[in-house]
Amino acid sequence: MKREISILLLPGSLLMMTGCSCIPAIGGAYFPAWLLSILIGWVLSMIVRFIMVKVGLDGWIRPRSIGYPCLNVFFTLLVYLIFFTH
Repeated sequence: MKREISILLLPGSLLMMTGCSCIPAIGGAYFPAWLLSILIGWVLSMIVRFIMVKVGLDGWIRPRSIGYPCLNVFFTLLVYLIFFTH
């Protein structure tokens, strides 16, 4: 029953999202919000990595090749949700 309801609501929700445009004006030029979110997420993840190295928790992250990109994705999506969704 739940699946049928979600299938019926999907086209309506997609139509509601067509008016969303997250392109803020920065310095008079339009700049994509996703690119700004990636840059801010990268900076935040580098700050967290620096803090973790200083505290000594960096050695606990295994494998680092998965841990730090996931941290970057987390901060990127968090910044996008907080600042660029209406």
